[in-house]
Amino acid sequence: MPSQVIPRYRPIEFDRYITPDGNVYNFENAYDQFLISGISGQGLPPVNYRTQRGPFQDGVTPLGFVLGSRTVILTHRRNTGCRDEYWGARADFMNFIRPNRQVVGEFTPGTLRREEPNGAKRDLCVFILSGPDFIGTQQGRWDEFNFQEIITFVAHDPLFFDPDQQLLDLLLPASGDELDFPITFPIRFSSDGGVPLDTLTYNGTYKSFPIIIIQGPIKNPVITNVTTNERIELETTILTGRTVTINLGFGNKTVVDDLGTNLIGELTTDSDLAEWHIAADPEAPGGVNRIGTGGSGAGVPTRIAIQWFERFIGI
Repeated sequence: MPSQVIPRYRPIEFDRYITPDGNVYNFENAYDQFLISGISGQGLPPVNYRTQRGPFQDGVTPLGFVLGSRTVILTHRRNTGCRDEYWGARADFMNFIRPNRQVVGEFTPGTLRREEPNGAKRDLCVFILSGPDFIGTQQGRWDEFNFQEIITFVAHDPLFFDPDQQLLDLLLPASGDELDFPITFPIRFSSDGGVPLDTLTYNGTYKSFPIIIIQGPIKNPVITNVTTNERIELETTILTGRTVTINLGFGNKTVVDDLGTNLIGELTTDSDLAEWHIAADPEAPGGVNRIGTGGSGAGVPTRIAIQWFERFIGI
């Protein structure tokens, strides 16, 4: 029997795998690489509900949820013209997909990237879980110049994100401005000399844990998401020329200066290091997060900036 013929086409969507060391493998092109029947596992990830049960209670009371790891499965096909090309294509694919394709001294996930027709990008951090197996073709079917394999990835962080990082320079406090908690709502901020507020409009569908960058001089800086009623405050003075970076990423929460000094002990006891986040709608209606800064002694070189990725529960 003749080999399976797949018509040539010009893709309008692209799926790529980016290895931890930065190499790119295209699952589709206009000639000989194809995704068969698309990709599964890009919708809602597993949802695990936290529950409790009282004495003699029928059923349980749901309290909240956490997302589980996501499994993504795809069927990839490559066509070649002869057995030499076939073995070369196999070796090429294996070279990209192998789990030891890492930056020396590190162990990090690769990235599945979907590029949509409108130019939007959605990334997912993944590890290879299984495949390719290169199982022989079915009896009576000639397909010895090509391979078609099922590949399974696991995403321990199940959220997609836009790889284009967002950046907002926050308004700086006037000298002596402080934002005191607890806040009594409704809260009002004056437009002349009061605590400044920025509007951060978030377009993701799931909360994001940002990076906050503070450049001195400033004493006792505080950054507050008024929308979520969460604050981060440092009881220290950041001198001119010094920079403190607060990484709020899940599982990677750090507070360090540009010299590598760990300043996590300088956080006030009421700082929301674990939970400070940028909220999605409806927690932040319309995705609008109001961000305020506080502190004293700010000068011309002072800068407070926030960096984040917009994250999505599915695509």
